[in-house]
Amino acid sequence: LAGPERLDRRTLDAWFPERPTLIYTRDGHAVIVNSATLRAAGVAEDAVAPAGGALGRDADGRLDGLFYEAATGLPLAH
Repeated sequence: LAGPERLDRRTLDAWFPERPTLIYTRDGHAVIVNSATLRAAGVAEDAVAPAGGALGRDADGRLDGLFYEAATGLPLAH
């Protein structure tokens, strides 16, 4: 993406509302997923990041679709 653009769950939901979608970040240290992927992987809003990982959250505290480092295993396992 150019400049400050950022992909997140909301953007992917608009592009792929029903198809589970997972995108690796350029550096490979994170993945970005949409809501269909969260449902398919059984990742709930109250998910907790594993040691060595982090879950992105929006201003309302909801998952924003970004999974960092060890947390990438949550959606990738499915």
